[in-house]
Amino acid sequence: MAKGIIVLDIPLDCRCCPFIEVSEENHMWCIVSKLNDCSLPHEIIFNEYTKPDWCPIIPAPEKANHKDYCDNGRYDKGWNDCLNEVLGMET
Repeated sequence: MAKGIIVLDIPLDCRCCPFIEVSEENHMWCIVSKLNDCSLPHEIIFNEYTKPDWCPIIPAPEKANHKDYCDNGRYDKGWNDCLNEVLGMET
């Protein structure tokens, strides 16, 4: 199956997350917590003032520091250009 990326600012806690669902009884759960296995129930959020360890939102990789090449021979300009394109950043 093809993979995709959703780019968003990482919320500090669940209250600010666009993937939180709240019931009429004020129960909260994460709607993206079990994307790899839709047969499992979503994670219930017990403390909306923190970011849980199981949160599926991960930070984007860092840009390379060297403008052309790294010590390991990786072409860092291409790495940085790719990150700029995916993250919608200016060069």
